[in-house]
Amino acid sequence: MNDPENKNNDSNINRPIVDRDNAVANLLGWKDANLDYGASSLMSQLKHYRDEAMQEYLEAEKVSISAKCAEENAGEKKDLAEKWKMVKEYEVLLDKAKGYFREINDEIEKGELSDLRIDQQSAYEIQEEFFTQASFELWVRKKYGRSIIFPAATLESILSLTGISTNEDNNQKPKKQSKLHEQEETILAQIEKLGLDPKTLPPNDSGKKGIKSNVRELLKDDELFAGKSVFNKAWERLSESKLIAFDK
Repeated sequence: MNDPENKNNDSNINRPIVDRDNAVANLLGWKDANLDYGASSLMSQLKHYRDEAMQEYLEAEKVSISAKCAEENAGEKKDLAEKWKMVKEYEVLLDKAKGYFREINDEIEKGELSDLRIDQQSAYEIQEEFFTQASFELWVRKKYGRSIIFPAATLESILSLTGISTNEDNNQKPKKQSKLHEQEETILAQIEKLGLDPKTLPPNDSGKKGIKSNVRELLKDDELFAGKSVFNKAWERLSESKLIAFDK
């Protein structure tokens, strides 16, 4: 997050950028988050609110148990139900937030194929990772079919400045598909170089590296597989399409 006392960050504050916590808060539609510089993380704040709601529920439960008359007890039970509902609402928000963080991380791990673009200036100046708001908005529209930041009429002009297009027929989509296909073809070719049939791979021997580990090691310096999970995802695609299979 930006330090408001650091004048060197003025350009970052004015540029349309968003960090992960703000991105997830936007996706949740949670307006109570305080994500100013120095504030607790979004997850910490959600847990704090959940814990406070739980404490209020437990206190209300004690009052309900000690209620003397039926009429008083009915009122306390209603209050108890409302407080429990609040606890569950925060738990739902926490689960959703975890899911959004995972999906953002998965998108970033795509590297140059990611629709989320890192703002390089803020990364250099304050060593924190921000996305451009335009790319975040585009990603949200493509993934969730809704808008977060910009109205549709404004989005096109902002995206044009960043070099991102919303046109489904632009060059990005074919490029993405061809690179994924190239990754798969490279894996298949490497397996064949080892004298193996990709559709009848030998089962892994206990305590020894399997064919997948061997191929990953051989391709570790290939730029096609830059990123922690790129190779695994390419292997999974091949497995799901039955182009890779182990002999039983």
